[in-house]
Amino acid sequence: MTTTQASPATVENGKLPVADGATVRQYAKQLVMRHKKSLVVIIAVHGAAAIAGLAGPALLGRLVDEVQRGTTLTFVNTIIAIGVVAVTLQAFIIRFGRRYAMIFGE
Repeated sequence: MTTTQASPATVENGKLPVADGATVRQYAKQLVMRHKKSLVVIIAVHGAAAIAGLAGPALLGRLVDEVQRGTTLTFVNTIIAIGVVAVTLQAFIIRFGRRYAMIFGE
């Protein structure tokens, strides 16, 4: 078994080389352009999950307002059912978004 020594140009004083800011920005731009579709999908899915997460507080606020005004049991049950569907949908979207982001990260 042979071991290879790193050249002095690669490792200096026991530290790995670090790219300058311009090189990092250029590489990041190339990376984004190469994986544009995947990144757009990941951002869109996470955005959809965030929007779906706004349904819960809105529904709860409406439910509280309507209960204070005096509402029917049917209305309360409908709002609760819509809330359950919204939370389930958000959980599904989050799962899909995380899965897609993890696959992309590999």
